[in-house]
Formats: sequence, C-alpha cells, structure tokens
Amino acid sequence: QSAQEAAHSLPDHRDGPPRCRADRLGRGPRGPGTRPSFRSPRSRAREPPPPRTPALTRTRQDLMTTAPTFTVADSAEDPEAEIWFAEPAGFTALPLTALLPSPDSPSAGELRSALAPVLRAAPDEMARQQFIAQLAQGQELLRGLSEAGIVLCSVGLHHDDVDETTPGGSRPLLSFLTVSWVPTAVSPRAVTAARAVGGPVGSTRIECAELACGPATFSETLRTPRAGCGLPQVPLIQFHAHLPHPDCKRLAVCTLSTTAVARHEQYRAILRQVASTVCFDSPLEVAGG
Repeated sequence: QSAQEAAHSLPDHRDGPPRCRADRLGRGPRGPGTRPSFRSPRSRAREPPPPRTPALTRTRQDLMTTAPTFTVADSAEDPEAEIWFAEPAGFTALPLTALLPSPDSPSAGELRSALAPVLRAAPDEMARQQFIAQLAQGQELLRGLSEAGIVLCSVGLHHDDVDETTPGGSRPLLSFLTVSWVPTAVSPRAVTAARAVGGPVGSTRIECAELACGPATFSETLRTPRAGCGLPQVPLIQFHAHLPHPDCKRLAVCTLSTTAVARHEQYRAILRQVASTVCFDSPLEVAGG
C-alpha cells in the first residue's frame, strides 16, 4: 500500500495492538505494523500489509494501556537479536539490508529476481533507466543511514485526529522512527546515559529516567534546514531516548522525528512509550520461563 493510498484512508477505526520487534548490532528489523511488536532485523516475509492509516492519538493510547497486546514478528525470534522493542501502529520499516546486499551473496540474487518483473514492466528504456537511477539514489541514502549506525528506520503515517475540523478532513502526518547503536567508553550505565545528553547544543527537555531496561535519558531538538541547502525551510522536531546496553560499551538511541511540530506532545508520548518497552533480553524467553 503506497503512502498516497494510505493517506486517503482517513476514517477512524480501532487499531490492533503493538508488535514486538528486535535488532542485532549492525542490522535492522522490518515489517509494517498495525500493532506494537518485539522483533529483529531479518524477517519481513509473511507479514500482512497494514490496514488504514491509524489515528495519532489512538497509536499513543494503544501503547499506554496497562496491559497492551502485542503481535510477535519473526525477527523477535532471531537468535542474534540484541534489542527488543514495540513498534507502534502506523510504522513501516525500510529494508535497510535487503537493498544493500553484498554483490556475490544470495541476497543479491534475490534482489535481482525481485526487481526483474519491475524492469520488464517499464514502458521503455528511458523509464527503466530512471527507475534504476532512483533505486541507486535510495540505496545511497540507506547506505548513509547504515554507516551512521542506524539499524532501523521506520516511516510513520498517521492521520491527525487531534484537529479534525480541517476542511477536507484530517491531514496525514509523517514521521521517522530510527534505532541506532553508538559505541561508548566503558562506564556505568547511568553515567553513559547522562553523557549522551551533555554534548549537543540546543537539546531541550532533558530528563533522566529508570526504565525496565535500565537507566535512560530523554532529550529533544528543534532544527530548521540551512537556507540554500535545497531542503524545505520547515522546522523538524526530534525526540531522543538514550538507552545504555548492559555490556556498558554501547548505547541504543531511539529517535522519533517529524515536521508536525504542533503535535509534539503526541509524538513525545509515543517515543517515550516505545522506550519503555525496550529490553536487552528476549521477552519471549522471559514470558516462556
């Protein structure tokens, strides 16, 4: 389902619960979701497409229930997973690794097979070359994300049910949820969490917290692209959760970014609820005893 199609699916509806997903160092999970989930990076197959665009406040409330229900993605059972967390409804993860396979790997052959029908369906050679050029640009973007330590990038699409008086119906809201690993000096986890918010100039609403996964810090930044850089001069607000790993050598950073600055309270709540579901030991093993 394309973003354009999803954006027109604005009637309110009951969304399912979050999905459980997990990640391992250097790899990112995948899969669209209608409910929060715990998962890992390799499994995207056999997951149904999301239904309509979920409401922003509904997405927040689903994570804040006292006994949330989760669907479990295949990635949550990856034996090499190192972090688990709930992915809220309305988010679709980009296949960071699937589009960047090693040239001689089986994944490269799978990618070529998947793209072959698309290239054959192109009306002419110019259209094929344009598609290849756009794919290459997308791969460069994903490569940049991977090199920056990002193991997950999910695109969020919700409809604005906070203000539904807008002529023509509520507008679609876009956001990006990323999870990255950051190497750190060996230190107590509380010290690492505090250091994470001590450097960048412009961070606001800095808070310390003790979550189920251990000590954490939260911060926010509000940025506007530089004039002349080619990007729209629209403010971007980012919400960060800094979560030190128990090995005391690295930091998991969850970031939720959006240009819907007016909905900062809703997005702040979503990011904090996602952070509250993070764990560094498999929740499936804990649940199963």
